[in-house]
Amino acid sequence: MELDRTALTRSPSHARILVIGHSCLDSIALSPQAPPEDGKLQASSIWCGSGGPAANAAIALSRMGHSVRLATQLGDDDAGRLIAAGLQAEGIELLCPAVSGGKSSQAQIRARAAQRSVLWKRGQLPPLPAGDMQAWLDGVGLVYVDGHEVAAASAALREAGRMGIATVSDAGSLRDGAAEWPALLDSCMATVRWLAGRFPDASSVTAALDALVREARPAALVGVSMGEQGGFARVGDEHLVWAARKVGVVDSTVAGDAFHAGLADALLQEMEAQQALDWAATLAAAACRGPGHTTLPRDRDQLALWHGRWGYRERPEPDLLDAPLNKAR
Repeated sequence: MELDRTALTRSPSHARILVIGHSCLDSIALSPQAPPEDGKLQASSIWCGSGGPAANAAIALSRMGHSVRLATQLGDDDAGRLIAAGLQAEGIELLCPAVSGGKSSQAQIRARAAQRSVLWKRGQLPPLPAGDMQAWLDGVGLVYVDGHEVAAASAALREAGRMGIATVSDAGSLRDGAAEWPALLDSCMATVRWLAGRFPDASSVTAALDALVREARPAALVGVSMGEQGGFARVGDEHLVWAARKVGVVDSTVAGDAFHAGLADALLQEMEAQQALDWAATLAAAACRGPGHTTLPRDRDQLALWHGRWGYRERPEPDLLDAPLNKAR
């Protein structure tokens, strides 16, 4: 079954995309182990740059050739200036001026292959104002929301629905005010944690997915990601499975953000659902080969080359769907 493309017919393969959400300054240290208490450990590499789910997705989409405008809050501090400079160097248009006196979010991450530990500090910034949605959405072919900045994102999703603009969400963490989102999205890929928060009475992953399908648009792509195990998806009555790609994993910080960006890119290319999931898995794998977003492909042609070369890991076992939500995480 193909996804319903009625909302995408005006969206070319390369489009203007509005991304709404959270950005921060990431500092990622690559180390096989954590330093001992009151001790030191030399990292093999330390990278610092623009991060956060919205920023990472925006960078991935820009490299796929899309014209990306990003609505995100940054302070006028050193961290905010570094984040903004990194995003602008990727060709991303920043819609919101820096908040005077604001403090930007920062994260310190120790990465070891698919495992990581994070110390982070939330920024001191006001919620993103909804702004002039007509101006934000002018010429836009797809709206991407990362689960943060719920008020502005909700306004954009509602207006996008009225305008027939495609919509994609990274459903990683459940936040108040986003209850209506599944009915507004063309793609809603959730984590097990999100499903557990949204459907606390569901007896299994399958039961939670069934509930999500009932809330979603009739032909939306919905599913659950199991991280490095791949995941399961639905389009109407069609049940789909995807596997992760075989690459050497250095840092998985950007994997999820890249996966959702890959789905957005695939939707704009009008791929069928299984192709879209496999394409997104390739972009996620590409992001894992180095710290942060540094190993994202430079363009869509490079991603297509890797997509044809890389093998797949084992498909996730179907019995994962029967597991209670608290056991499947």
